[in-house]
Amino acid sequence: MTEALDSTPKLPYERRMRLVRKGDFDRAFREGSRARGAIVLVVARPNGLDVTRLGLSVGKSIWKSAVKRNKIRRVFRESFRTSYPDLPRGMDLVLIPGAPKLVPEFEATRAELVRMAHKATRRCEERAAQIAAAGPGQAVDGGAQRADARPERKKREKRTGSKGGRSKAGQSNSGASKRGATKDRASKNTRSKNARSKNAQPDAPQAASDARPATDAPREETP
Repeated sequence: MTEALDSTPKLPYERRMRLVRKGDFDRAFREGSRARGAIVLVVARPNGLDVTRLGLSVGKSIWKSAVKRNKIRRVFRESFRTSYPDLPRGMDLVLIPGAPKLVPEFEATRAELVRMAHKATRRCEERAAQIAAAGPGQAVDGGAQRADARPERKKREKRTGSKGGRSKAGQSNSGASKRGATKDRASKNTRSKNARSKNAQPDAPQAASDARPATDAPREETP
């Protein structure tokens, strides 16, 4: 594979052909269309430029070894550089390994990249046509629909004052009712305890008064 990489023609791979900003990656994942192959998964999104840009996403879930992850990145990068004339123009392409423990071959990766890039680009065009035909506010499958729904959700949360859809007034009323119910239960328990203790006391004073001898009885006089 190393000999194949070294024998490829020296085509330019400039900085403007790379995705380096996090915002560009986020927009590609959020709004882009996907095409999966056995070697590479391509996420494509129009960038409005006259160049096609490359982004690589090779995480530890593919290989824990940094050496093997870097090897995948090199194969993907060289596949993009050498097949650049055959790729669709004006797109951001994010390449992700198609499977864990991937060991890509250069020629197979290069051929699959061209196929998956065109397939993802066609899906982008189809979705753009669906959005144009449906008009604003209509439901369209894909990342663009999710992106359009986020501002509306944020506006709704701002109006209600909470992320869960419940207003702050509703939350405060709910909390007040819970506290009132707790106080009522505590007061009821206290009254019940007082009633039980009162009923349990013996009639001791009355019994004691009944047991005392009468003091008004006449005394006997001794001669």
